[in-house]
Amino acid sequence: MFRVLKISALSLISAVSVSQAATVINIETSTGAAQETVYAIGDSSTLGNELGGMRVTASYGDGSSEILTWAALDIYTRGGASGSGVDIEMGWQGFAVSATRLMTGLLFEADLGNAVFDMTWANGTADDTPTTGRGVPFEFLNNSDADLEGTVTAAYSGIVNIAGAAAVGDVYTDMFVDFSQLTGGGLLGDVFFRSDLDSLAVAGDLTPVGLSAVPLPASLPLMLVGLGGLGLMRRKKRS
Repeated sequence: MFRVLKISALSLISAVSVSQAATVINIETSTGAAQETVYAIGDSSTLGNELGGMRVTASYGDGSSEILTWAALDIYTRGGASGSGVDIEMGWQGFAVSATRLMTGLLFEADLGNAVFDMTWANGTADDTPTTGRGVPFEFLNNSDADLEGTVTAAYSGIVNIAGAAAVGDVYTDMFVDFSQLTGGGLLGDVFFRSDLDSLAVAGDLTPVGLSAVPLPASLPLMLVGLGGLGLMRRKKRS
């Protein structure tokens, strides 16, 4: 079941002069393919050049899509991914997106870049996963959505918990940004947005919940030997 939060662009705390913006932002969350981390979060200030391997899927108004692989663009802060209809870059603050084809959506799979999305600003509270810093849900920056009309939905899925503790509900592996409800059916042009990313303390430290290996009880090998012995005795009796 989705939780939905509607945010008017007029109330975005990081936007500058948003009086002309007509964009409504929906924030949705779902469990999705739940993941678990053992070593938790290591860096709450992830830079663009640290997300190598993150997969981005761009969907277009003609029904086509393409998969992009994120890579570092320099050794300092910048990373990005490019396709036939979109260029995406990120430094230390947010994603700069330039769509040259009508784009209906972007799916970011941050776990493939050893990172997660952190949505909660309330650091150190019951609503905040331990070891994460202050998070930020999807929002446009620098009034870059001033010419957009309609609704943009940011849907987070792949909820993440720390081993031994229940998921709080502020950390996710995936974010899908849906532009299809904008006037014109999608995004064409440039926008600048952010959604906070935190790096994992240990690369590759995410396991699908419920699929982790369960150690065998120490007594199980002896029990199997015993069952084998019983089977041998039965065969002897039959003979």
